[in-house]
Amino acid sequence: IRVYPRSREQNGELRAAVADLVAREHWRVEEMHAEEGRLDFDIADADAIDKDRLTDDLNALIAGNHAVGEQWITDAEMEANPGLVRTMSVKPPVGSGRVRLVLIGADGAVDRQPCGGTHVQNTSEIGRLAVTKIEKKGKLNRRIRVAFA
Repeated sequence: IRVYPRSREQNGELRAAVADLVAREHWRVEEMHAEEGRLDFDIADADAIDKDRLTDDLNALIAGNHAVGEQWITDAEMEANPGLVRTMSVKPPVGSGRVRLVLIGADGAVDRQPCGGTHVQNTSEIGRLAVTKIEKKGKLNRRIRVAFA
């Protein structure tokens, strides 16, 4: 289901889908708008990323109609699993005793990470995407720009 203007829920899944397909690496910066967005990654082998293939892979992942759910863990479990946090600039809210994980796919098979935002119910709600540009922003830093197709 497409929502106009594009919703915050779609932006959250877009961010997770790009991160999952590009690399299980941390991303530096994200900037999501109604029709497009970008994520910056530290990627050692940036030449291995093909814009057309990444577009195809993202759309296949989205079309997979993966359920999006949630799971709650304790602050202690969050601290014991730092690999769950894939953003370099935003840390999950801790201190209340528990942290919400967003799971994409059965039991988080596609992606699992802390997030306090709103989300779609399944990936097919995101709609088709296109990787519009991959930019070199430093020795390792690559900026991947994605737009709704």
